[in-house]
Amino acid sequence: MKFYFIFIFALPLFSFSQVCNYTDANNLLKSECEVSFSNRDTDVDVNMERALDEILIVSGLAKRFFLMECSAIKNLAAFTPPNGWQRYLLYNKDWIKKTYSDNNYYHHLSILAHEVGHHLNGHTLVSNGTSIEKLQESRTMELEADYFSGSIMFKLGASLMESQEAILRVSNNSDDTYSSHPSRDKRLKAIEDGYNDANAKDSGNNTPFANPLTYTDYIYSATHYFDQGKNELAISHYSKSLNLLENDESWGGAWDKLLYIPFIYEYRAQAHYLLGSYNEAINDLNKIVEFEGNDEAANNPDVLYYIALCYDELGNYNKALTQYTKVIKMQSDYADAYYNRGLIKSKLGLSYCSDFRKGCDYNSQNSCELFNKYCR
Repeated sequence: MKFYFIFIFALPLFSFSQVCNYTDANNLLKSECEVSFSNRDTDVDVNMERALDEILIVSGLAKRFFLMECSAIKNLAAFTPPNGWQRYLLYNKDWIKKTYSDNNYYHHLSILAHEVGHHLNGHTLVSNGTSIEKLQESRTMELEADYFSGSIMFKLGASLMESQEAILRVSNNSDDTYSSHPSRDKRLKAIEDGYNDANAKDSGNNTPFANPLTYTDYIYSATHYFDQGKNELAISHYSKSLNLLENDESWGGAWDKLLYIPFIYEYRAQAHYLLGSYNEAINDLNKIVEFEGNDEAANNPDVLYYIALCYDELGNYNKALTQYTKVIKMQSDYADAYYNRGLIKSKLGLSYCSDFRKGCDYNSQNSCELFNKYCR
């Protein structure tokens, strides 16, 4: 049985049939991937799962791809079995780990987007060949996948340079007449065209993708950006989800508002806080307190505590003191609130030892240290 592959980088010379990859056409040892083919339920690398989800979110595609680990490939590959419907995306687990350890976040995203592009354009259904015509067809397919990758990378918030990094690393400008892959400048141009076209369509509020993104899509992507420390992007996507959710007048939307709006404000506030935008964080935290029908959030001492932290960072110690006091009235064993209120009192020239003692009683090591140092 033959399998049809689109590959990322050059592989060792193995005995297999009809293969093309990101930089050159080589063969693949079938037996090294056969275990994965027969077992789609094996654990999938969480970073690959998230990366694929992120690409699908911004493209509006359904998740009709199967991720599989395969040690026989160098990095990533796409294939569809002959007479089959499945869209497989194979990955080398060790390469994925190295990519993340090297902080090459957009590097592997651009490659994965390229492979998705091969599937969407039907390239994995086309047989390979070494004739001049077949090689020219293969180069055309690579440029189509590069174009798709460029458009996706813009939607993911990458710069053009980050979108082109993978190609810059592995390609060259040698004569491509007898190659299955285009020369470097052609591939860079295809990525740039996809990137710029997506930018132009986005600027005109005309998305190039068929399915509009939902507020749950934006919540997912925003939370992923937040987990990655990309707080500006997280704020942007949380804001988009909030706008869509607040304008949803459906019955289901009413329930989702109760569920999601406090969550969105909370995480957007954290992103603002991490960026040093303390006033914006306070505004979002106050929205949680004010949110109609969410009594639990309105009486949540953690929300008030984070408002106090923001006032503290802004140097507005009197407001911070008031908020910490509210937290303690709401939860009398909130050790960190006692500790921070003690610090505020010390800055304001007020008596602070009772707060450090209380914080120490509730197992705040910092409170114990300051009480023993200044209050004995």
